[in-house]
Amino acid sequence: MKAFILCAGYGNRLKPYSDLKPKPLFPVLNKPVLGHILDHLEHHGIRSFALNTHHLGKQIESYVNSLKKRTCEFQIYPENPILGTGGGIKNIRDFVFGQDSFLVHNGDVINDIDLDAVIRFHQRHQPLATLVLTHSPAFNTVYFDTENRIVAIGGASKENKSSINNLTFTGIIVINTAIFELFPDKTAFPITDFYLKALSEMPGQLMAYIHRGYWADTGTPESYLKLHRDILVNNSITLPSSPAIHNNLYSGDNVNFAANVKLEGYNSIGRDCRIGEGVHLENCVMWPGSRALEGTTHRNEIIVG
Repeated sequence: MKAFILCAGYGNRLKPYSDLKPKPLFPVLNKPVLGHILDHLEHHGIRSFALNTHHLGKQIESYVNSLKKRTCEFQIYPENPILGTGGGIKNIRDFVFGQDSFLVHNGDVINDIDLDAVIRFHQRHQPLATLVLTHSPAFNTVYFDTENRIVAIGGASKENKSSINNLTFTGIIVINTAIFELFPDKTAFPITDFYLKALSEMPGQLMAYIHRGYWADTGTPESYLKLHRDILVNNSITLPSSPAIHNNLYSGDNVNFAANVKLEGYNSIGRDCRIGEGVHLENCVMWPGSRALEGTTHRNEIIVG
């Protein structure tokens, strides 16, 4: 199985932080989100990766180049202009040539999904696409029937509501390569356009795999901070390469604490950070190399400089 990781998004909801780093490189316990995704995929035996890039794409390329020592294959697909998810998938057709199916994974989600089980589900049912769904009440907009066939996205007809369930799309899909023959004859398009057409013209060809474990979207400052709370306080997920955590605190290498520093709640402090005398940190994430100046108080903040 090969995997395509979606890394081309603008990260508009994460501004101004995403002006400095693309979403997949936001650090979580001193490792980029993308690094945790790769660890998770490798844990499930996937060793061949394609990534699309656009916003701050050179940073992602540089990070991938730093991983060359890993026994994995990486292929980068820069997009200019951006192609949308559907166009991005269509653009990597050469990468998955000869495969029966491949996995697509958003570049800004952290999860403990059993990908082996997802792949077995897809191989057993043989739809065009298997979408991994989970329960997240604010985003439960994918509807499926009692046989896990997706019947609507974004809303359900009144006659169907009594017999179907609705959950959230996790950004993870297993796709049959036959899908390339059905894509529209254009370069850039959203994948939802294709899904809606498939639901209308090919019922039963989109299936739902239900994930009941942990899943987090890091697409807003609030959800990014919540992920750290989930890891450091709630123990909601153990990352494949999770470092030591003590008293709701992660501290990277070469961190300098001055005198009278007060730490409350949870805090993740990246490598080479400097924390001045009398600083008060509560529920904060400090990016590697950042500074908290003497006497300052920071609550529920992402500290980047």
